[in-house]
Order: sequence, then C-alpha cells, then structure tokens
Amino acid sequence: MRIGELAAATGERVKTLRYWHDEGILEAERSEAAYRVFGGSMVERVAFVRRAQGLGFTLAEIREMLRLRDEGRRPCAHVRAGLERHLAAVRHRLRELRALERELAVRVERARVDPAPPCDDGCVYLDAPASAASGRRQGAPHGDRLAR
Repeated sequence: MRIGELAAATGERVKTLRYWHDEGILEAERSEAAYRVFGGSMVERVAFVRRAQGLGFTLAEIREMLRLRDEGRRPCAHVRAGLERHLAAVRHRLRELRALERELAVRVERARVDPAPPCDDGCVYLDAPASAASGRRQGAPHGDRLAR
C-alpha cells in the first residue's frame, strides 16, 4: 500500500509516516515511480509505535525494540527496563507536581487573603517561597501584611 493508504488505515498523517520511514521505524519498498510501498504488517507496526510513544518511549528506543524483533529476538527485557525507567520518571514528576500544587495553593490563598499588597519591586506573591511566607504568618516580622 502507498503512504496515503497507510495513513488512511492508521489515522496517522502522511508527514509522520514519511518521517518514521526515514528514521528506520517503518519499512517500505520503492515502486518504479519511487513511491514508498508499505506491506500490510506496517499497519500493526504503526499501532505499536503509537502505543510505545504513549508509554513514554522515544523513537530511538522504539527503533531498538523493532530491530530486536526484526532479528527474531524478543525485546522483552529491553521493554521491561524502559517501562521501569519511565515509571520511575513519572513517579518523580508526580512528586514534583504535588509539591508545585502545594506551593501554588499557599500562594493563591495568600493572594486571596491579601488581594492588594504593597508591590514596589516585583510581586510579593512571587517573592519568597510559600514555605517561608507561611512560616512568617505565625510569628511574622513586620512588613508581612498576612501576619496582621
């Protein structure tokens, strides 16, 4: 099938399929007119690539999985290691996002409590870390309008 037909069968853009072919992800023969001609197995390969990308694998990692599979070797250990790396990265990012959420919540609450603070150099909502700002609330030194 030609690239337009593969695009229609997979829902991918022709530009994406062309790029994947150029990157060695998809295999195609060339017709006499120099058109790419893809085998039917490339429909499943496109689906595999999208699933792998959805799980955080890069095209380089996917290319390696496909190379192993094309050589008749099982890429299971490679995939498992990648899944473990991606899971660890996602968990790390979630911790960072939870910390950011807490920081933003403190700053939003500070802005709600004090909607018109003095702003000479910058913005008091952004100046000090929220943890420092919340620490000043309880026995806060002068100048912090939230402490009043």
